[in-house]
Formats: sequence, C-alpha cells, structure tokens
Amino acid sequence: MKQLSVIIVDDNKATLRLTEINLKSMGFEKIFTAKDGKEGFDLISSEKIDLIIADWDMPVMNGMEMLKKIKADNNLKDIPFIMQTSQRSQDHIMTALKNGVNGYIVKPYDSNVLKEKIEEILKIK
Repeated sequence: MKQLSVIIVDDNKATLRLTEINLKSMGFEKIFTAKDGKEGFDLISSEKIDLIIADWDMPVMNGMEMLKKIKADNNLKDIPFIMQTSQRSQDHIMTALKNGVNGYIVKPYDSNVLKEKIEEILKIK
C-alpha cells in the first residue's frame, strides 16, 4: 500500500486532515490533498494517482462534476473514486453509482468504514 498514491479532495480542512490521518495509519505514504474539484482534477492530471477520495459538495467544481470529468477522460477513467458526503438520499447514491463512483461514504463516518471501503476497492488487506 505504501507505493500507492491517493488524493483527498475536500474543502473542509478538518475532514481533509482526518482523512489524511486515517490514510497514514493504513500505511499510505503518498497522499495529495486539494481544496476543490478543479484543483484536484488538475493534480490528478499531472500526478500518478491510484485512488481518489472526494467530497460531493465543494466550491469551483463539486465532486460529481469532478467524477464525470475523470470518467470521461480515457487516461483517468479507471482510477477508483470514493465519494464522501453528508448526502444520505437514495437519489444522491444512485446518481453517484450511475456516474461510475466505486464507493460512497456518508459523513460523518467511522474510520473503519473508510478502511474497509478502500480495501474492498483496491483489493488489499
């Protein structure tokens, strides 16, 4: 897992930091962060990223816009994408799934939920 790189995209500094701490405790060493979808997309376009964890509700470019842009790009479309959001509605979950999200986590979440979702998506233990 240490060789895998992950990006966390969230405009909430506390969530960004907490997710980063959780990833470090899992053994990730290459962790990038971005405060909005545009900054995240630009970083993903210039770095080798193995996993994207992004918030749905962000300024400039939200997580859904970012997901659609990534899935439309042949060079990026296969990068696993986890959406984390406070949106609990079936409509939001279905929209995310229809647009190719690999995982959906409702905030606030237990760190074990994030760990299990990452292990499931990346097929690691």
